[in-house]
Amino acid sequence: MDVTKLGSYMGLWQLMAAANALNVKIISIYPPKGQSCGRILDRTVVPLSVSQEQKQTYQRSIVILWTSTRNDMVDEFWMANHVEPMLPLSEPFDISIE
Repeated sequence: MDVTKLGSYMGLWQLMAAANALNVKIISIYPPKGQSCGRILDRTVVPLSVSQEQKQTYQRSIVILWTSTRNDMVDEFWMANHVEPMLPLSEPFDISIE
């Protein structure tokens, strides 16, 4: 299946392929709500070329967050429909919510 086409999907196999092709650790964050696939997709995927001893200290990584553009779902039935890259902050900052 071509995951770049509208209406297609991706899962753990595609994350594993991307980690190996890019030679990076992929930290996949799936919010703790909705579908049970979150248990599968909320994980860290390490390239096969990284040894067991290196897995905890391997530095090259990408962090992605599974999210949804839909606003008509309750938490119980929430399902992600795309991923967003998470970028590191260059400086800490405070957000005040009023």
